Amino acid sequence: LFVTFDGFNTNPAGYISGQATGAVGFPPKACAIEMKHDILGEAKTTVTLKPGTVTAVLALPLLEKNPKPGEEPKIELTSHVIESPASTRGRPPVLTILHTTHMETMELKVAGQTCAVAPFKPESLTLGNVGEFAPVNLGDNRVATLNFTDPADQVLVFFLTDQGLLRQVSFSNQAY
Repeated sequence: LFVTFDGFNTNPAGYISGQATGAVGFPPKACAIEMKHDILGEAKTTVTLKPGTVTAVLALPLLEKNPKPGEEPKIELTSHVIESPASTRGRPPVLTILHTTHMETMELKVAGQTCAVAPFKPESLTLGNVGEFAPVNLGDNRVATLNFTDPADQVLVFFLTDQGLLRQVSFSNQAY
């Protein structure tokens, strides 16, 4: 995936599936983001950056839900924006979860708390005292372990690989 941010190429080599660009600080403004993928095509979006808010733009392959009988489902590139307040020291960490799978509801247990997440509808969970490493379970299976060594809010995104395997990527929403 190749990404430009207001015309600036963020990584000329491109990004592989599940890879994050890393945090970039910008003043509040409207920004144009263009994403290009050799197979999935292009997606463009504009986001408005706001003070005190961490904005994440996710590039996602969107699989057609109901293809015509006998036809392969079409896959196109799309984007999803998650906004969350910047992490603040002294308050319990907040975890924002997004899943992009075809599960109607993803029932997760995070550090002992349950959370039901609908596709493409981020849910936030205040975690309290979770220790340094918080397990995330889907049923009886551990699907992630979150690192809270630095007490920052986090975003956790579940997606399916080309082979249909459940994967996740997480990142801190700490603003500097």
